[in-house]
Amino acid sequence: KHPALLNDRTAWNKVFRRTFWTENGFRWPEGVLYEDIPVTLPAHVLASSVDVLRQPIYLWRARVGDSSSITQRRTEQRAIRDRTRAVDGVSRFMAEQGQHDLKRRYDKAVAEQDLKYFLQQLDAADGPFRALFLDLVNDYFDRAADDVFDHLPSIDRLKWHLVRRRLMAELLEVLRFERSGELAGTPVVRRGRRFYGNYPFRGDADLAVPDAIYRLDRDELPLRARIEDIRWAGDTLELSGFAYIAFLDLAREKSARIRLTLEEAGHPESVVPMRVRSVHRPDVTAASLDGVTDYSWSGFEASVDAAALRHRGGFRDGQWRLRVEVRSHGIMRRRWLAGTAPGRATRPALHGVEGARLIPTTEAGQFALRVSTMPAHVDAVRVDGEVLEVSGGLHGRTLDPATAQVRVTRQDGAATLHYPVAPDGPPREGQQSWLFRLPLPDLLSGRSVDDDASGSEDLGDGIVWEPALLPDDSGTRIPLSAGPGMPEPRLTIGSAEVVVRSTRTGRARVVERHFRPEVDRVRWTEGGRLELAGSYHEPPAGQGELVLVQADWDEHFAAPLLRDDDRFTAVLQPLAMGTVAGALPLPEGQWDLYARAAPSAPMVRVKIDRSLLDALPAAAPADGREVMVRDVEFDNLAVVAGPDRPVSQAGRAGQQRLRTQDYPGFLRLPRRDLVLFDGYARGAYGDDARALHEELVRRDTGLDVLWTVADGQAVLPAEVDRVARHGKEWYEAVARARYVV
Repeated sequence: KHPALLNDRTAWNKVFRRTFWTENGFRWPEGVLYEDIPVTLPAHVLASSVDVLRQPIYLWRARVGDSSSITQRRTEQRAIRDRTRAVDGVSRFMAEQGQHDLKRRYDKAVAEQDLKYFLQQLDAADGPFRALFLDLVNDYFDRAADDVFDHLPSIDRLKWHLVRRRLMAELLEVLRFERSGELAGTPVVRRGRRFYGNYPFRGDADLAVPDAIYRLDRDELPLRARIEDIRWAGDTLELSGFAYIAFLDLAREKSARIRLTLEEAGHPESVVPMRVRSVHRPDVTAASLDGVTDYSWSGFEASVDAAALRHRGGFRDGQWRLRVEVRSHGIMRRRWLAGTAPGRATRPALHGVEGARLIPTTEAGQFALRVSTMPAHVDAVRVDGEVLEVSGGLHGRTLDPATAQVRVTRQDGAATLHYPVAPDGPPREGQQSWLFRLPLPDLLSGRSVDDDASGSEDLGDGIVWEPALLPDDSGTRIPLSAGPGMPEPRLTIGSAEVVVRSTRTGRARVVERHFRPEVDRVRWTEGGRLELAGSYHEPPAGQGELVLVQADWDEHFAAPLLRDDDRFTAVLQPLAMGTVAGALPLPEGQWDLYARAAPSAPMVRVKIDRSLLDALPAAAPADGREVMVRDVEFDNLAVVAGPDRPVSQAGRAGQQRLRTQDYPGFLRLPRRDLVLFDGYARGAYGDDARALHEELVRRDTGLDVLWTVADGQAVLPAEVDRVARHGKEWYEAVARARYVV
């Protein structure tokens, strides 16, 4: 019933009913790797039911040294022996159970995952391992159906084809081709209405690999699309973005037809076409994944009037999804379009019309258009000591004073609280006002052991409580929306703070969290200085710090956090951050802002005061590499550093042009009396390269010197000119320099 369970092979995410375990005589094999596979998959086959939890329950650790985990030991003979023995046992078990269709599915999953893991590591393996791999996997697939590889991408079909023919040298060449990045930048070949990957050995008469191996499936010519801006012009919703079919040229204006429709979930008859205009977008080509196709006319601007979403003269609660369809070069692709560009498109304005609220986003920041008649909404939040008094209105339903309640539930489902709701005056114009009181200490008592022990609450968004109105005893639950003027108080309760917030979709939330700084002012000054200011309610405990952290936590930078009672200021210089080597620009990428009240205190995310959102993103007024302050995840703050080269050079398309067009042209120019130093990971000025340069200076050779630097991450002497690795000047220097070190 659920073939996806074939991918659920591990033991560490399961709890078995003991009677089920003993009745089937399960036992973990001893002394082997991958001992979970021979038990978990037969258990799935024999089970009458399987419950699946949504929450992550496992943290995987990448070990180093001699204690590497089995997922890091894929070139050991023992690993391939045990894995093939495990999957072969499962495949035979399914055959013995008469589950022949399931066996076919499983064999395909083995080709796609289990044994592919080892195939991908063959270039790092030794000769005996490669020979053993060919023996074991070919023995396995000798008992599989003929179509076991047909569902795979063409590059994987090619690899398995070579495995089945035991052509190891050719297989290693295909792996090299894939790892080098050539695969992503290889143009497709068209024959009639069919497309083929131009991969190694295609057309080789001696090898005679069938053309069908190279044929690209629909998924290998995907429709790529994104929404980059969402805005309202009166009661008209306007979208802009791009859409194209991968590898199909859109250099001319009429190369493609883009169609966008809004379709109401649960109502297939409700389809509203949007007005679409093609837009010239050469920047899409520069940022494209393949770098060999012109997508200049992939841009679009689309609009729809809110009135088109009405049903029988009025609005009804519902959600509309966006479908994009692209027709180009005789090919058509369509899919749902929800992806948005970072920044404004993830937090578009909510729009009111005729008593309804139109919400063009999801809580995850993707696009969907929800229509809400706001049956229950919060208008006022008042603070009475440690109690929140919340009032609002209810539309279209009556409130039963005897049974009405508000239910406040932790977002993770760990706790639920109930409080009585009372009418707040007589009904007026179809609306019943209501009021309830929420004791804040109750929220703090809802903390679990995990909240305190894991530390995740400090780094995350805190503990989120979702209020919903139960107007009577029917069981109907109405989520509370934030009214247009709902206050958002921020209170200190003991050693924590409680905040009332509206989400990006306009839902009311109560958040209990560790103290967070909230930035309400961002200012760039001359010289690339970034000044931040805001409020921070945690009592000072020493010298606070503002910390820039990359997503992988490999690097971080800190700056003093200056406190003045509940206010703070901090100054960053993203283009000249202090390091042990000297002042360096932030490396390319997104740097999330954290704060800590003292160097030994836990770090917490820096939040954004909602009044600041309209001013973001804020780019530095500096020449050269782009640096901006941007909101992420709706109300967190980050600094984003761009590449050290123009986008026209940094993207795959720019690199393709530099390698295939500009560099050959540079080779035809005269040589220069130039020394190009090109070494080390980021071009640091040190070791033998530095000694050689200092000797050149001492001898006064008269040679020009250029030093290759990656991502600006090197401090050089004043007399040494730098060149950005893989930039246009670097390609010219490589081609023309008389000496390269």
